[in-house]
Amino acid sequence: MRIRLLPRTSFWRTTIVILLVISASQFLSFLFFLDNQYMPSVRLYAQFTVLQANQYFHAGEHTGNDTLREQLREATGIDARVPRPGSEPPPHESFPFLDYVVHAYAQQVANDLREPVEVRLEFRKSPVVWVHAASFGETWLVVPWKFLRQYDRYVIIAYAIVNPILSVLAAFLISSQLNRHLRKLSHAAQMVGRGERLPTLDEKRGPHEFVAVNRVFNRMARDLDGARKDRELLLAGVSHDLRTPLTRIRLAAEFLDDDELRDGICRDIDDMNAIIDQFIAFIREGRDEPLESTDLNALVRDAAQPFDSSRVVLDLGDIPPVKIRRLAIKRVIDNLLTNAFRYAPEGEVTVRTRPIRGAVILAVADRGPGIPPERVQELLQPFTRGEKARTTHGSGLGLAIVQRIAQMHRGRLEIRNREQGGLSIRLFLPTGEKGAPAREFNSD
Repeated sequence: MRIRLLPRTSFWRTTIVILLVISASQFLSFLFFLDNQYMPSVRLYAQFTVLQANQYFHAGEHTGNDTLREQLREATGIDARVPRPGSEPPPHESFPFLDYVVHAYAQQVANDLREPVEVRLEFRKSPVVWVHAASFGETWLVVPWKFLRQYDRYVIIAYAIVNPILSVLAAFLISSQLNRHLRKLSHAAQMVGRGERLPTLDEKRGPHEFVAVNRVFNRMARDLDGARKDRELLLAGVSHDLRTPLTRIRLAAEFLDDDELRDGICRDIDDMNAIIDQFIAFIREGRDEPLESTDLNALVRDAAQPFDSSRVVLDLGDIPPVKIRRLAIKRVIDNLLTNAFRYAPEGEVTVRTRPIRGAVILAVADRGPGIPPERVQELLQPFTRGEKARTTHGSGLGLAIVQRIAQMHRGRLEIRNREQGGLSIRLFLPTGEKGAPAREFNSD
């Protein structure tokens, strides 16, 4: 199983990258601040502590005197104190950041005194450090850390926490703005792919790069729409030019004395007219038809009327209304039923409707020979027929039309062979409403 370490959306990827950069910057700033602000003061106070300890406890070994000791105490605030009841050194107060500073200070003092020391931090309004070594006896040195008072802890906390939060919010806003344009462009591309009418993208406001992309996209959409209209006009002209001679041929055939020849010519003319109709339907697809809330079951009953009622079995479930292009979906039902009757001349043709989670299923199943599984997807391509398993009549556009109309409705088409023989074609139309899980539906 492949584990994804990065999110799929560019929005969260951009936010994470910015967050990592800010975190690295904060960490480097912390190291710089620690090394150049705190540590020099720590080393200086360690030297003061050692010097005052020598004056208090090693006067016999050094040239210390009371005057120098007092001057040091006044200058640094370091004083000696013998604990008495109520004035004992408090326990060490641990802080993640200051523990490192206290440890560096204790190590520096211990190295200079050449003996182990005990250091306790009392972090009150005026932080002090209690220092004790064996040579001090019962006395402790109280060292006020004046350098800590130079940096307000709330300012430090704000810098360490609030600054990254504000930076992340800024990254969030920047990513949102960029991805808002990308979402609009993605939505517009999907609309173009489905052949829907496209609202013009903004070519005046926003970053220059997005304005340029919107301008190019609008030009492309206009060119595609113009090409589609030219294609429809060309096909309409070809259709008109073909139907005129076909009509004359049909009229001439009516005067033939040979009944078999006359009937054969008329059937061929009907097939050619049907093929022309399919060409036009494939090009237009009903995209100009508005969406309307429709009772799909009523539409199925209406579309099934022209077919042999003794073979059509309607198994219609309790489904909600669906927003569809009524004539386009009726053409889908007609194509599916025509396909079933053409390729399965015997046996029942079952039409089922069922609600599932977020969609409605329309299924048409026949008792024909079926098709090889590896050729299922080929049937959805234009001018492809299942001639290896079924008959060779038709233009090969019926299922291609169904597929394109399904995509136009944001649905999908599923083709599979039935276990007991025949073909089952299922159309999924989204509704956005909750229904039964798909596994509870069986089109067989």
